[in-house]
Amino acid sequence: MICGNISVALCLYRHNYYKSIGYFGVTEYLAPFRFNHILKAWSRNNLSEQGVVYHKLHMTIDVEHANNWFNHVIEPVVDRNPENIIDITKGVVYRLNSSKDT
Repeated sequence: MICGNISVALCLYRHNYYKSIGYFGVTEYLAPFRFNHILKAWSRNNLSEQGVVYHKLHMTIDVEHANNWFNHVIEPVVDRNPENIIDITKGVVYRLNSSKDT
């Protein structure tokens, strides 16, 4: 729930733009790791093959999303103004801290 609340808060206010791109970039980066754990539990509990297919596809897509996010969103923003990395990093830390116990 806290991740959803932070996501909304970052998106509602333009002054949080740089924090939000860090936050959402790391969200895409972490997705394949999270889904890998879900797949292990899915198999352990003999759940439907449809779920396995869905999560494997999602893992593949999110690797591409993460790479594109870093290459086409974050990198150009930092190239234009290296000081933007400070707020981008804050967004990354928000995401990591909000998911560390979930």
